[in-house]
Amino acid sequence: MSETLFVRVKRIVSANINDVVDNMEKAQAEIVMKEAIREVDRATDEVRAELGKAMAKGHHANSTIEQTKKKIADLSDKAKFAIEQKRDDLAEAALARQIDLEAQIPVLDSVIADAKTEQGKLEEFLAALNGRKREMQADLKSFEEARIANAADAANITNTTGDRVNKAEAVFDRAMKSASGLEAVRTPGTVVKIAELEQLARARSIADRLADLKKSA
Repeated sequence: MSETLFVRVKRIVSANINDVVDNMEKAQAEIVMKEAIREVDRATDEVRAELGKAMAKGHHANSTIEQTKKKIADLSDKAKFAIEQKRDDLAEAALARQIDLEAQIPVLDSVIADAKTEQGKLEEFLAALNGRKREMQADLKSFEEARIANAADAANITNTTGDRVNKAEAVFDRAMKSASGLEAVRTPGTVVKIAELEQLARARSIADRLADLKKSA
């Protein structure tokens, strides 16, 4: 996995949306939000490609180890046969080849371990990117719904140009706050469900700790 891809994923997942807002026209907020989602998709495709390479690397190394072990076992049989035929020179050649092959196995094990480590990191990146995309999509939907609602209000209420710009900025800030680490806009129903889920998780944690204390008592 290239360092560039690592830095890119880290930037996308931990990006501060305020930096983006400061460098764009507020009227283009929706366009920028959609482009941000497309960037997540592009980064996700790259991570998946790297994940495929890591998995292939590990699989190839594992297959090579299996083939090497078979060759080592075959050389043992050949060395025994050479001794039976009073050909110690051939037995020595077989054993020398065995030693060379055995030296390759630790290197291949290291390749497999590195591939697994890289695979784990890439899978974490995929999960983070998928989570970020879901957040962005929810924020975009909230922004679009707020924009429609504001347009309906504008038909009934006369606003100055300055008031409309300020309202659009406020809606965009709320819709994209999740990217800056602050609480994002969520519907009341979602907030209630998340609170209930956190309460259940906390109750489970307390019960598990109580059970551990009883076991150690």
